[in-house]
Amino acid sequence: MKNRYWKRVAALALSGALVIGTLAGCGSGTTASSQEQPSQAGNKETAAQAAGTEEAAEDSGVSFDLAAFEGEHSGNPVSISLYPFNANLTSGTVSGYLGDFFKTKGLAIDVWAYSDEKTNAILASGDLPDVMHVNAENLSLMIDAGMVLKLDDYLDDLPHVQAAIEKNGLGPALEFVKNYRSNDTGSLYAMPTNVGGTDITDMGDRNVVRLNWSIYEGIGAPEINSYDELITVAKQMMEAHPTDDSGNKIYGTVLNSGSDTEYWGNIITWLRWHGYTENQLPYLLETNMIEGKYSSILEDNSVYYQGLKFYFDCMQAGILDPDSINTDRSTAGKKTRMFGGGTQPGWRNEYFEYWIPGTKYYINSETLYGDAIFGNTDEYIVVNANTKNLEACLAFIDMMADPDAQMMGNAGPEGDMYEINGNVLTLTEKAKEYNQAANGDKYFYDNGEQAYLWNTSWILAQSAVMTYKGPNGEDLISVHTGWPEEKAIANDNEAYRSWKETTGYDSWQDLVDTNNCAVYTSDLDFINSFLSTPDDSMKLTMSTINDKVVDASWKMVYAEDEETFQSIWQQMVADCKDLGAEDLIQWRLDDIEKARNERDAVLNAAE
Repeated sequence: MKNRYWKRVAALALSGALVIGTLAGCGSGTTASSQEQPSQAGNKETAAQAAGTEEAAEDSGVSFDLAAFEGEHSGNPVSISLYPFNANLTSGTVSGYLGDFFKTKGLAIDVWAYSDEKTNAILASGDLPDVMHVNAENLSLMIDAGMVLKLDDYLDDLPHVQAAIEKNGLGPALEFVKNYRSNDTGSLYAMPTNVGGTDITDMGDRNVVRLNWSIYEGIGAPEINSYDELITVAKQMMEAHPTDDSGNKIYGTVLNSGSDTEYWGNIITWLRWHGYTENQLPYLLETNMIEGKYSSILEDNSVYYQGLKFYFDCMQAGILDPDSINTDRSTAGKKTRMFGGGTQPGWRNEYFEYWIPGTKYYINSETLYGDAIFGNTDEYIVVNANTKNLEACLAFIDMMADPDAQMMGNAGPEGDMYEINGNVLTLTEKAKEYNQAANGDKYFYDNGEQAYLWNTSWILAQSAVMTYKGPNGEDLISVHTGWPEEKAIANDNEAYRSWKETTGYDSWQDLVDTNNCAVYTSDLDFINSFLSTPDDSMKLTMSTINDKVVDASWKMVYAEDEETFQSIWQQMVADCKDLGAEDLIQWRLDDIEKARNERDAVLNAAE
């Protein structure tokens, strides 16, 4: 099945014209909205006024010269406001190395603080930032209201967007946006995000348990054969190593309240450990990618319920940071723990994968962050139709489609972590020594600044191929952890050698292959791209239910005893059903079946 399946996907990705025809022929039920659309002339007129040129009003669109813009503004950047998709970005003007890097692009980026309330206020007032990350539902509303710029006429003047169409498979994703995220207009009102797969060679991503390995080995590396035993071992690790080097208490794991949006965010890692994804949680459905099934989180002993029970047990055992409810994502990321949890599974250098025998996990590079051939179909980047900084917004959009810029934005200044000689990119000796140490210390640039990830979605995924080549002429992707040089070091350092000695496997991939514990394709792949948007009444119901579920989930984790835990659960289930949960679930299941048929039609036509 796997070879046949991917032949379909490859054919689809390579056939832009076929995608256009096929998508245009699908029913309109999966578009973001079927409401009557306002004239698009208003958007274009606004853009022309913002650009201040007569040419902007012509059918060919505004003439934009990226090189000229960067040349004029690299020393005098234009400030644009950016609203992120979630709370993963620090608010305020981006400074430090990254701010300096954006200046070379002629840009100064002012990040607005994110919250659900702020999003609602922005949409209600129409007071938009210059650039905004939005979900599919809000995109539809904004198109109807004439809030966002129609981008079709500008694409030819965006060189990196054009290069991404030719070299990194951006074309099908753009056509999907035109046909499925345009309110039936066929126009391009938004740029997709995370187009392309994610490099997953020799890694479990967030789908497997990751242990603080040196502490784990320090207690003798006891076997862990269940999640109950994980709690027991974490408690032993805490007793043996109660504080970090700064004297801060180390807990077994930590949750955070900063990732609660349309569902309780901290269930993500638990679901992934079990081969599930979180995509349909707003509809009270958990998605079993291994068996290809959906089920209600309200069912007795659902995986969601089991996850709440797991974190309740962690709290009862004293291994869960009791301040989790007051912790945001950024703060949680700075805390040391014995194993990853919630929304942060443990990606730092000191954490290594641990396979609990008998478990299977799902990992597919094309569906980790949405249906990758179409991008993340619930996150888009739009430009304010009334922006007074049109050229800067276009420069920003083009930068977000540039794999080289993505690498430089996240890997620091040239000469620090990497060197560029002609078209060849290599790691510096400093970077090699840092990766060889693999001790979990932060990476600091030569100027003393701590390196950090600008944690927002670019147009292309981190697997996008750069223009630079490796020392042996190999292609390089935009995230440095996927470079062959860095991977070779990761497989040849004391920490990794210790992992291999303890587990008895040469690599994580060796463990996976030996135990046949990974599933790489699912009958549910690529369905999310074809799902419908609920109407306003249903969205109100979903919001009310979400408040009940998130509130109850936290209360269950913090419950005094099992009786209270169970009582809160039963009350939550009853409240959700009283609010219309069963109708919501059935609507989504029916919609999923329709989406499955549309997906199959597209893939079969592309075969």
